[in-house]
Amino acid sequence: MGEDGIHVLHVDDDPSVTDLSATLLEEQGLRVATETNPEAAAERFDPAAFDCVVSDYEMPRLDGLDLYRRLRPQFDHVDFPYILFTEESNERVAAEALNVGVTGHLQKGGPEQYDRLAGRVESTTTQYQSESGDLHFEALFDNIPDPAAVVDLASGAPVVRRINDASLSQQVGQEVGTTSAEQGAIIAIPAYNEEATIASVVLGAQEYSGQVVVIDDGSDDNTVRLARKAGATVLEQPENRGKGAAVRRAFEFAREHDEDALVVLDGDWQHDPREIPALLDELESSDADIVIGSRYVEGGRGDTPLYRRVGQKVLDAATYLGSGTAVTDSQSGFRAFNETAIEQLDIQATGFGVEMEILRSATDNNLTVSEVPISVNYDVPDANTSNSFIHGFKVVDTLLNIIRDRHPLLFFGVPGLTLTLLGLGYGAWTVTLYQTGSGFYIGKALFSAVLFMIGTFAIFSALIMNMLSRQIQNFQ
Repeated sequence: MGEDGIHVLHVDDDPSVTDLSATLLEEQGLRVATETNPEAAAERFDPAAFDCVVSDYEMPRLDGLDLYRRLRPQFDHVDFPYILFTEESNERVAAEALNVGVTGHLQKGGPEQYDRLAGRVESTTTQYQSESGDLHFEALFDNIPDPAAVVDLASGAPVVRRINDASLSQQVGQEVGTTSAEQGAIIAIPAYNEEATIASVVLGAQEYSGQVVVIDDGSDDNTVRLARKAGATVLEQPENRGKGAAVRRAFEFAREHDEDALVVLDGDWQHDPREIPALLDELESSDADIVIGSRYVEGGRGDTPLYRRVGQKVLDAATYLGSGTAVTDSQSGFRAFNETAIEQLDIQATGFGVEMEILRSATDNNLTVSEVPISVNYDVPDANTSNSFIHGFKVVDTLLNIIRDRHPLLFFGVPGLTLTLLGLGYGAWTVTLYQTGSGFYIGKALFSAVLFMIGTFAIFSALIMNMLSRQIQNFQ
């Protein structure tokens, strides 16, 4: 794109169309060169001289797609703007055009269609120039001979946005001799669209382990590329399956590599990788099979919002009810596991309820749990505040399922008993009204009967399910 505007090459075998195009598009500030012979256009085209090509489809000797294929080897990038401007809308042609890489397809018409064409040319060319500039910068950055990083300081804490190939080469050539690496710990980082922070988390974790694994849960941003550049082993899920599925894959990887310990922390920079040794030291020095990094034990730090603290207390109590394990931070994703826990934990949850299910499985397998204080950063770059509420709903759903399966008397029996008593009470009130001469209210009588029957059914269901649950647990 030159200083004098966007330069367009318009190819159409009808001179009246190219003349009209030159007039109307130049009124929009574009610079238009025209050709009525597609073969002459192929010889004339120079990517340094033109920013966009607009072409008719039906032309002698070369149609619009043939011309695109002829010009494509000269494009400086595969996304060079090329727009078909055709007489009639043809779904087959439009589909083929998109398949071969044509930028867009517009139908000819009156002056308003030329306005649309001008808008399409401007938007696609501007986007292409912007992306080309990014690619040019990335190529220059990656070819810097010395290790280099782009660091964002906007959030207060330094966040690595990009590292170059020389940084990766240096990391591969270094020996990691830290305490954690000697312990054989794998550090696993579940990640979904964490391009803003993943490089920082990986680089921080590599200070304490030679085996950092990122489990990418179907990200559609640059998470995978940045994680690999930072030196992590990346396990890619083909689609977004949820955090639980990513954590389960981390356990499978640890079992396959027969490691002594596994540390799991989130990829969104909420957890400080420098606190990894605290979890591993507790795992090694205590009898704990699982160590949880807690915001709420003495020494824990982090300006936890009030709504989180209240919600956490409720979830902790409910988690104890569902799993039988009492902890202060049941939803913490910063955890360490020893070899016994790696082998015995059974993880079935796919979503955010995985932390709660781990505690349930720990209880089932008589594993011991300990907590150590950690700090938490809530000033996460590009964070979405609605995710906390979505997380909460998913956790509650998992919790209810666990209580239903493990404590059916509580889940079904208590509501059933409540409805039964309400039905009896409402029925007694209805009878009292009748006896005092107020009349017999058929609606009230039916309502009390329905409450009583539903409550009774729930109680019997709870008794049967409790018996089945105990038999299953004894069998296991």
